[in-house]
Amino acid sequence: MAPATTAPHREDPPATTSSEDSLFTDRERGFMRLALAEAEEAYEVGEIPVGCVLVRRGEVIGKGQNRTNETRNGTRHCEMEAIDGVLIGFSQNSEERQSREAMARFWDEVDLYVTCEPCIMCAGALALMGVRTVYYGCSNDKFGGCGSVHTVSADGCGKCGGGDGSPALGFDCRKGLFAGEAITLLQNFYIKGNTRAPKPHRKHLWRDRRLEQAERDGEGGGDRGDGLVE
Repeated sequence: MAPATTAPHREDPPATTSSEDSLFTDRERGFMRLALAEAEEAYEVGEIPVGCVLVRRGEVIGKGQNRTNETRNGTRHCEMEAIDGVLIGFSQNSEERQSREAMARFWDEVDLYVTCEPCIMCAGALALMGVRTVYYGCSNDKFGGCGSVHTVSADGCGKCGGGDGSPALGFDCRKGLFAGEAITLLQNFYIKGNTRAPKPHRKHLWRDRRLEQAERDGEGGGDRGDGLVE
C-alpha cells in the first residue's frame, strides 16, 4: 500500500499580540482580524493574500480580497473590490446617488482595515472617495501610497476629484496592526510561488522577433553564442 500523501504545510500566522498591536483597541483588532480572514481566503484560492474590510458606524459595510489572478486585471486589489461592492449596493434613488454632498458625508464616516499598506493607485482611490482613516498591517515598500513610496495619504491625489475640479484630500493612517500576521501570509505565498499569475511573454516575444530578423537577413537564426537567441 502506497504511503499517504499530505498537503503542503502552510505556516499559520502567529496568534500572539505584539507590542504594536497593543496600541490598538479590541474593536480595531477585531476588524483587522476580519481583514486577515479575507487575506487567508485569497491565499487558499491562489491570490496574493491581501484583504480588507470597510467599516462605518461600527459595522462592516464592505469587504474585499485580491482578485488580480482570477480576473487577469492588475487593478482588482482588495480595496477596489470593497469600494465597488459598497457603491453597487446603493440604489439609484438613494440620497448618496442623488447628491455629491451626501456621498461625501457617507465616506467621511468610513474606515478601512487592510492587511498591507495600500498601493499608490488604491491610496488615490481612497482619497477620491474621502475615507476617514486607513488601518493597515505591514508596509508596502515597493508601491506603498501611505508613506513608504508616496505620501498620497497626506497629500491627496491633486485634482483627480474631477467634476468641480476640487482636489481629493488625504486621509489619516495608522500602521502596524497585526503586521506580523500579514507578512507571514505574504511570505508563505511567495515561497509557494504565484502559480496563477500570467506567464511572462516578453522574453519569447523578443526572441521571435530576433529569429524573424535573422531569417530576413539570411542568417538562419539559432544560438549565436551570445545568449541573445535561446
